[in-house]
Order: sequence, then structure tokens, then C-alpha cells
Amino acid sequence: MKRLLRILFVKREETKDRWWDRLFYVLLGGTSILLLLLAIFLTFTLGSFNDPWVSYRPVAFSLEPNYKTASGKELSCIEDYFAFNVADNEPMADGEGIKCDGVVLSESDSRRYVALYHAADENLQKQYGLDKYYADTSACPPSTAKLSDCVFNAIMKSSNDKQADPSYSKYQDNLKNLARIKVTQEINFGVILRDLASWTLIPILLVLLWVLFWSSVVYRATLYVIYGKKAKSS
Repeated sequence: MKRLLRILFVKREETKDRWWDRLFYVLLGGTSILLLLLAIFLTFTLGSFNDPWVSYRPVAFSLEPNYKTASGKELSCIEDYFAFNVADNEPMADGEGIKCDGVVLSESDSRRYVALYHAADENLQKQYGLDKYYADTSACPPSTAKLSDCVFNAIMKSSNDKQADPSYSKYQDNLKNLARIKVTQEINFGVILRDLASWTLIPILLVLLWVLFWSSVVYRATLYVIYGKKAKSS
């Protein structure tokens, strides 16, 4: 440690109790603190820290028989994917994961849950008599120019008729209760230590290089030009 301090900071008899020597180290210390704070800020904001500190592993879906007895944190998924696509039986795009209260499920878990959800949705529609509302495109003309508009209008009519049904609100309430999942939390200590090391080691290294340049190189060279070689202590 003493050897490192001797390399970083210059001590000569000629600079002892000189005001400009004290001023230099005050300025060096102030700029070093500012550089440290700036380096920590840039490392934190610009750094690539993609791995989460806390990961979540699904243990049970609400559509599975062991859901009530499974232990874990319960999350709701209806506000993300299910609210817009699954209720209309639209397929999930490749690589798209479902979000449950901010937790992103893997593609395999997402597809597995979608399959269960679609089946439950179909059963609920039959239970509330909503399966009778479907897009009847039999009257659409075979012309390609008008076919898409006719199909769209048929889909919109069936959707509006379904939503106007008195049982639709109860169906929706039951549907939302199905979109739940239980997960367990796992703290990734290795990721935490790696990120903390990146946030601290890089800024500290920059500050050491800053001090080394201005004190051990520039200031030492300036004193050598003015006073010459440092006399050896007897």
C-alpha cells in the first residue's frame, strides 16, 4: 500500500508546506471525486446488465389441478397478452413471451399456458352460450376485392353481438381469473456480485489512472524540470 502511495503521490522537500502543492492535491482530489461519480453513473446507465438479480420460475398455472396447493407468489397475466389476443384465439407470434405482472415467461411456458387457456376459454364460451356467435362468411362474395371487407364486417358483427350478450360480463370475469400463475423467486448472487464489481472496479480503475497521470506523471515531471532529480535521503 505504501509503495502504491509513493507511486501515485509526489513527496519532495522542495514542495513541503508549499501552498501550491496543497492546492494541486485539493484540485486533484476534487476532480477525482467528480470523475468517480461520473464513471459510476455512466457505468450504471450505459452498461449492459441484462441478467436480472432476481429470476422467477413458474411452478403452477391456474388451469392446472395442483394450482391451489402449489406454493409461490401469485401473478396476474391478463393485462398483457391475454387481454388482447388470447380471448380472440389469436396465435402467439414466434419468440413472444407472456408477461405476468412484469415477469416474462419463456416461450415454451407461454405456449403451454396459451394452449391451456384456449381450451378453458372455449369451455367458458360454451358454458355461457357464447359459442353461437361466430363470423358467418357464407354470404361473402367470392370476389377478392370485396372478400376481405366482408370477412372483417362479419367478424366485427359477431364480436359486437357477443359483447352485447348479458352473459358476456360474467364470462369476462371468469376469463380474467384464469390468467394467473404462481412463481418462485430465485436470487442470482453470482449476477449481483458481477454487476457490483463492474459498477465499482471500472470507476475505481479510471480514478487511479486519472491520479496516476496528473500526479505521478505530469506533476512529477514538472517538479523534475523545476528542481531536478530528487535527492536521495541519507
